[in-house]
Amino acid sequence: MPSLDVDALTNLASRLAGGPVQSLTPCRGGGNNRVYRVDTADGPLALKLYPTLAEDTRDRLRHEYTALTFLAERVRPGLLPRAMVADPTAGAALYEWVDGMPVTDHGLADVARVTALLADLLQAGLAGGDIGPAVEPCLATADILHRLAARVSALEPIAAREPALAGLLEQVRTLVGPLAEALGPSALEPLPAAALVLSPSDFGFHNALRRDDGSLTFLDFEYFGWDDPAKAASDFLWHAGQVLRADQRYRFAADMLALYGGGQVDFAERLMQVYPLHGLNWVLIVLNEFRPDRWRRRQLAGHADDWDAAKARQLAKAEKLLDRVRLACHLHNALRRDLSLEDWIAQTGALVGNEP
Repeated sequence: MPSLDVDALTNLASRLAGGPVQSLTPCRGGGNNRVYRVDTADGPLALKLYPTLAEDTRDRLRHEYTALTFLAERVRPGLLPRAMVADPTAGAALYEWVDGMPVTDHGLADVARVTALLADLLQAGLAGGDIGPAVEPCLATADILHRLAARVSALEPIAAREPALAGLLEQVRTLVGPLAEALGPSALEPLPAAALVLSPSDFGFHNALRRDDGSLTFLDFEYFGWDDPAKAASDFLWHAGQVLRADQRYRFAADMLALYGGGQVDFAERLMQVYPLHGLNWVLIVLNEFRPDRWRRRQLAGHADDWDAAKARQLAKAEKLLDRVRLACHLHNALRRDLSLEDWIAQTGALVGNEP
């Protein structure tokens, strides 16, 4: 999708809204997209543009619009924005405008709202529907190892001229080995379809808005689809876009045991196996700013940071997160045998995860 000037954007918004546009205001978009507030006589709407990226051929618009359409009558009111209309040719869609503020402070009541959405998604999965896998899913326990290898491989050519990055990648490799060996041969087997759940994938308070009544609405479902619930739980706990207090991590992990613990495959065992590995995955995700293709994507979405400053910031964040993963690995080795998930949560969940 080529860059559009204000007049072209206004015409696009007017055509999608089916009437005149009173004003068009740019908002802070995500890492991949641009978002605008569209004011009309019938009220505000959100216009989301999905730039075409040579290095990422996924149909992100279709993925998100299909997800929100499918979930419209299957989740509690207000948890998700409504999908209004899409134009795949223009790479644009209109959604319900959510009047809210970024979630800069969150408590246990907000963790309960996260659990409520995941519970609704669990029930929605029973309805079937034409929903494919999540983006970068783990349909077998060992899939996370392939993901880690791919991320390291993409960063290695850059690390040849970035010594600090090279040193961090070596530390990641050192930690992966023992964790991979501990998975065992059964980790290569695909998970039964009944063990998968619908997952937002890129999910957390960083992708939410708080309404005036205190409730939360969750945004950005470009990565939505079927996935391993152990990955969904791990990603929320490790996500670099948010910070969780120890009591929030504990509450969320306990909620996930209650929600997913009765499944066909042992959720508790799988979560304890893959939790540190998904932490390493987030260390590598944080380092995406070193990749020229990912930096171009940020620029297309309207980010104007200095690249060197962004790389230094992300490297520091990755090093801090890696320290947390080391602790997770230590606890994993010490606690993995004959340990219930309840005990694992008590001894690990409150200690390890993304924090300041």
